[in-house]
Amino acid sequence: MFFFFRAQNSTKHWNQWQKVLCIVMVLGYSYLLAGKYVWADERTYDSNRNSARNIAFALIDKGDYERASAKLEVLLREELSEPEKQEIHHVLGYCYEKLLNRVKAIKNYARVASHTYPLADSAMHRLAGLYKE
Repeated sequence: MFFFFRAQNSTKHWNQWQKVLCIVMVLGYSYLLAGKYVWADERTYDSNRNSARNIAFALIDKGDYERASAKLEVLLREELSEPEKQEIHHVLGYCYEKLLNRVKAIKNYARVASHTYPLADSAMHRLAGLYKE
């Protein structure tokens, strides 16, 4: 009788431990999944930004400066590093120069006039050409 009581009692405790273990596993797994999806969203965001940039540069290669400038303007509204912003302003200046929109071209070329931007001399040369016209 004592053996039967002990077996019943240990089964009861075992069932409780199974429930606790299942809850811990579910919580741990959901924590891992949440982290996985947060990191995936960051990677997706970066890849979307890079693909939008690549699409804009492909449009420039095709000579579609209107659509390329629209894509680049949208990219400027996102959080970018200063070198990325300078590159986009330089390319926007080029697009607007090709679209014969001198005012916007001058504004964008003027924004990259700094010692930190490696292609500032190219932008200044194009800026000087716009003022020369």
